Amino acid sequence: MHISLGTAKIGMNYGITSRNKSITNNDLKKIFFFLKRSKIKSLDISPLYGNLFKKINKYDLQKLNITYKIYIKRKNFSKNQIRDQVISDMKTLNLKKFETILVHNVHEIDKKKLNKTLEVFKKLKENKLVKKIGISIYSKREFQKVSNRNRIDVIQIPLNIFDQRALHENWINQMCNKKNIEIQVRSIFLQGILLCDLKKFDNIFIKKNPIIKKWNKFCNNDYYLKLINSINFVKNQKNIKKIIIGFEDINQLKENYKIMKKKTRKINYKIFSCKSINLIDPRKWNENKMLI
Repeated sequence: MHISLGTAKIGMNYGITSRNKSITNNDLKKIFFFLKRSKIKSLDISPLYGNLFKKINKYDLQKLNITYKIYIKRKNFSKNQIRDQVISDMKTLNLKKFETILVHNVHEIDKKKLNKTLEVFKKLKENKLVKKIGISIYSKREFQKVSNRNRIDVIQIPLNIFDQRALHENWINQMCNKKNIEIQVRSIFLQGILLCDLKKFDNIFIKKNPIIKKWNKFCNNDYYLKLINSINFVKNQKNIKKIIIGFEDINQLKENYKIMKKKTRKINYKIFSCKSINLIDPRKWNENKMLI
């Protein structure tokens, strides 16, 4: 199980519980220095993450495994445009190839556009511009859009203590056993909700949610217990190749990394499994006025 650095926070103010704006340039220097000394050798990036590319192209990314997620336009769809954007972003980052390329918004495009996009990815792979191709999804139904002729290598899914759909609906085993697909997991802290201090947070939707109250009671509303249990839950799952970890600042990154290296404990987290899509799916937060 490998660690990949989630980079959304570097380029923009990301996460419902975020205390700061994007990562400062001073912190960014410390982050890349830390990456050289740690076993984190992967970055999870997207042109959607604000001014991320402008910030990180000053650093040597050649020795890092880059997972690049591309947003596909619903209108004015063009296979050439997709290819040109991938190559352009590669040049912006001073790279000759990406390890992995994923469709970022499978939920927004139809089956036809998705499979045409994967055909472009396949050509990029044949030309050795990418090593692996795949999709980033929110639900099992999105995975079913992929046609049999377009074999994919990687699927990135959400997984955390509240969002256990991938386990209960058996996504992971089906993808690994039948399709031999590499599983990457994201949103392990649910954009910070699993770590937030209810006493300092004034979002009513969150403060009154019973599953969040139960979680906070279980962890004594202690940040470190929440962090340890959130990471412990994901690390205990089988067939996961890569975990994307987010962070607020360099200190939190170091804390996350330190806990990731510790041995896991067997704890039953099923009691925190939440069926409310309004809570576990960030796409629904704006609809429910959850964001401040």
